[in-house]
Amino acid sequence: MKGQIFIAGAALLVVLLALIATSFAPMPAIPMAISIAPQLDNLAQEYRYTTGLSSIDKTDHLDELSVYFRNNVQGFDAVYALITATPGAYDLIIGNFLRNPITVIITTNSDSSTASGAIADKESKSWNFGATDNVQLTINYTIQNSTYTKSLVFAADRNQTIGWFDIGIAVDRNNIRQSDTWNVTE
Repeated sequence: MKGQIFIAGAALLVVLLALIATSFAPMPAIPMAISIAPQLDNLAQEYRYTTGLSSIDKTDHLDELSVYFRNNVQGFDAVYALITATPGAYDLIIGNFLRNPITVIITTNSDSSTASGAIADKESKSWNFGATDNVQLTINYTIQNSTYTKSLVFAADRNQTIGWFDIGIAVDRNNIRQSDTWNVTE
């Protein structure tokens, strides 16, 4: 009888330990794609601030910012456009940080109706256009046989700086992206 009580007690102890062990299981992990989204929001805000900084001294600070993020944020990539408009003209800079070369085709209703060029990774190119009234600028860029289009509309009758960016972070075999346009009128 004593042996049976000992075996029943041992079995009960094993069941009890198994139940306790399952209650200490770790919480399910949040997918990296969800946990990285706030970081992408912060990076987008930095692009907005830097567009404002570029409007002050008419310098492409988005290039410097993109280089910094590319070197310090794992999986970061970006493409951006910086437009500096003055009455009757505007300058366009497109920067490529997409880890591959891109081909850009620019169509606009300003004096030169099209422009194009290949932009290597970590490089930027610039174009100058004359313009009156409203400008409709379309940027087509091709990367790895996929074409993307961004249209920007702005008035060419006042001083302003327009920054457009498409940034992303690659995590968990996904690429989380955010795009925005920021306009600073002087």
